[in-house]
Amino acid sequence: MKQVLGKKQTSSNEDFVKAWQNIEQLVSLEEAERLVASTVSDIRQKTAGHNVAYAWSGGKDSLALQVVCERAGIRRCVFCTAPELEYPDFLRWAYRNQPQGMMTITLDNLNLKWLSEHQDMLFPSEAKMSSKWMEKLQWAGQREYCKRTGINFLILGRRSQDGNHVGRGGSNIYATGVGQIRYNPIAHWKHEEVMAVIHYFLHDNLPWSLYGSTDGWTKGTGLWPEREYSWAEVYEIDPSVVQTAARHISSAREFLTSINK
Repeated sequence: MKQVLGKKQTSSNEDFVKAWQNIEQLVSLEEAERLVASTVSDIRQKTAGHNVAYAWSGGKDSLALQVVCERAGIRRCVFCTAPELEYPDFLRWAYRNQPQGMMTITLDNLNLKWLSEHQDMLFPSEAKMSSKWMEKLQWAGQREYCKRTGINFLILGRRSQDGNHVGRGGSNIYATGVGQIRYNPIAHWKHEEVMAVIHYFLHDNLPWSLYGSTDGWTKGTGLWPEREYSWAEVYEIDPSVVQTAARHISSAREFLTSINK
């Protein structure tokens, strides 16, 4: 494997695009197969005897996670969404391509009215606000999923290269404060390896309405207000999102007025 990408914070979107376009020169099919096989072995060992599922978001990491979990025989998964704050085309893609065993947890409390009352959460530049979005959507949804299903062991697609907490001391597994187990089997994968698994095993199937946008690889998927975007960037991806948001949020109305002068 030839590594050319650093963290998303230090590699440009153009770097990611170039790596994607040349992925077969960076990671061979044989290397990808060995990586998947070793990860599947780790998953089977660590999940034995547990009531287990994985988290799926439709982003590149969760797609790579889907490949290894399904090969390990794990089909159940959870998709957490707040439909009013999703890009409609992405949400359609997610439901068309959802894994066989997916359950959707919908957080309807996260909507445009709520966002209009919590505009500190709109396009946050501070890391603590990104963590708040994780708490309100992913973590809250995952807790609800575990409560409904009795799952005590949830597999996540978090990776150390993105600066995510994946475990202590080089581990890829940890327990939450309430005794739930969180396990990150692709924790030490590189961006190129994630790309290669999607390329070879999922036939390049990504939500291209997002990954094909100007900063799609560096900003990824997620609710449109939770990324460090501007209204102009959201409008480039889907003008209807800004038009709908303008009914509730003055800065969206002001943006539309500025481009229609």
